[in-house]
Parts: sequence; structure tokens; C-alpha cells
Amino acid sequence: MAVALGADAVLLVTTSEPAAVACAARVALHLEQQGMPAASLGLVVNRWARGGELSLRGIERAAGLPVIAAVRKGELVPGARLRRRSSVAELVERLVQA
Repeated sequence: MAVALGADAVLLVTTSEPAAVACAARVALHLEQQGMPAASLGLVVNRWARGGELSLRGIERAAGLPVIAAVRKGELVPGARLRRRSSVAELVERLVQA
């Protein structure tokens, strides 16, 4: 946690399962209570699929954080060729430019 509190921004990685989203919300609340500005927090949703238990908007509402990126189920498969502009590549590019 000390590393996160010293960062300019923190991206919490979660899946779309309600329990995982609730856990991310608890971590975000703890970081806020320790002085991390809420505007510096965001979510990356791993293994997300349309039609799952929670939509991306539902995840944002449940966690109280913006979804910065979502990695769709099956998008990154070990040994598979990566798409040129995957959502992960775009996220990394935004982080580097920030």
C-alpha cells in the first residue's frame, strides 16, 4: 500500500464478478482514507465479457470508480499474436504519455 500511496495515480485491476468489484471498492476506500485523491484512482477490468453479471457502467457504479480500460475475455491468449491496438496497448500508451 505504501507504494500505491506514493504514486500519482493507481489503477486497480479487477474482474467483473461482484465480489471482485466489491473488493476493489474496499481497496479504493482504504486508499482514499489514507490520503489518495479519489480522482487519482481507476479500474482496469480483466476478462470482461458483454452480457456478464455486470456491465462496465454497472462496475463503475458498484465500485465508485471510473473504468479506464477493459480487457475482453480471450483478447490476450498466451502464444497468440497480439492485435496492434489492443485495449492494453492503448492503456499503456496513455500511461506513458501522462
